[in-house]
Amino acid sequence: MIPYNEATADYYDARLLEREKLAETYQSYCTKHNVDNKAEYIDYATVIWLDMECSTGYMTWRNASEALIHEITLWQKITRDDVKNQTPRYRAYLAAKLNRLANSRGE
Repeated sequence: MIPYNEATADYYDARLLEREKLAETYQSYCTKHNVDNKAEYIDYATVIWLDMECSTGYMTWRNASEALIHEITLWQKITRDDVKNQTPRYRAYLAAKLNRLANSRGE
């Protein structure tokens, strides 16, 4: 996860604007095509938001369980360079593998 700080504030602001534009587009589509708009009934406190930067694989999320994040981390895989240099991605992958192993044993 990209930590929120002064250097990454623009990234987080851009993601928020993208979400707002998507919601506006959806509402506009529903109005234009006379579709029942369920978006206003969604409890956004229960919605899982996941943003992934495609070229780097960095993720940000809100309301996601630790188990879901671990599964996504395992899905992303790691490279030989990650292992060789013990990058943060490698450490996250290792933690996700250990978590999966512990859960499979019922610990």
